[in-house]
Amino acid sequence: MNAIITLIVTILAGYSVFYLTKDRIELQYYLTDSMPLTVEKGEIKESLQQLTILNSGDLAIESIGIKINGKLKQISLVKNFIDDKVTQNISETSLQAKYSVLPPESKFSYIIKTLINEEIKESNIDISYSKGKAVNALTPKNDLNIMILVYAFIVLGYFFQSIFSILKDSKIRALKFSSYKKILTVLNQSKPFYIRKNDWKEAREEYIDNQLEVKDFHSRNIDEDESYKILNSQKIENINEYEWNEI
Repeated sequence: MNAIITLIVTILAGYSVFYLTKDRIELQYYLTDSMPLTVEKGEIKESLQQLTILNSGDLAIESIGIKINGKLKQISLVKNFIDDKVTQNISETSLQAKYSVLPPESKFSYIIKTLINEEIKESNIDISYSKGKAVNALTPKNDLNIMILVYAFIVLGYFFQSIFSILKDSKIRALKFSSYKKILTVLNQSKPFYIRKNDWKEAREEYIDNQLEVKDFHSRNIDEDESYKILNSQKIENINEYEWNEI
């Protein structure tokens, strides 16, 4: 059992180290609320929004696909570098584009002009790359929760390992130092699940060896003598032939 717990703790610790040290590939985006651009007679006619795509990971991301559906009055691209390669297909109702490569900690943006009440929503946007889809940068991350959970399992693993170790030592100590009078009761115990088979076997053998060192017994009535009771009894269930013959 202790070996299983140690294995679990080792796996969790290894996973934590791997998770913390591996290169992250992460593409994020955020879309601003619409901002008034053209106002006539106190009424907003046109508005602007900005869609920003950023590489928040550790590796460059290639072939980023961008799709925007909606009534686009005008749309402009602000590149990360002026010579970045981009292919685009823009119409009044959609944008389809592919951005060649975006290095770590870099970004590019689209400035979108729309009519009032026709602003772009998050559901109108689809941004993908070879490893998956971009995620909203404003959505809370659950990385910290994952790591807290992993470390909680590690701590619990060590806790239970310590508990089982204490129980094991206590049980084996109680077995080894039990009195001769309780020999049949002691040896009829089943192995607890938290003790390894070999440890339990060795503890029983040591207990039997200790009892064999007893030389003298004093009793006025032989029927009351512990050694006579043992010799006059049948082999108990949880004792093997070797142990019984030793006794």
